Amino acid sequence: MGREFADTVCIELSNCVDDFKFFLVYQQEGIREPVDGILGLARNQTMYLNSNYTNDGSSLYLLALREQNRISELTVSFYFSPPGYESSVDFGAP
Repeated sequence: MGREFADTVCIELSNCVDDFKFFLVYQQEGIREPVDGILGLARNQTMYLNSNYTNDGSSLYLLALREQNRISELTVSFYFSPPGYESSVDFGAP
């Protein structure tokens, strides 16, 4: 259960996706493992979706970035550092 929203979502202030649709989940049960998709970063593969769910891709942030020519590659990379040091994330080609 949840609510649908649309908003401007920015990687940085000069790099935004307009009218990005997302679903705020406030209660769930039965999501199949492995679970991913926080902030619209789910893999666009039906094997990770509940068989009763259809996704038109509108809530996938990487697809929205690519469709609006903000990135050239459907890739996101994370670099995690210990507490007290900087971590980073790259959208598109690292």
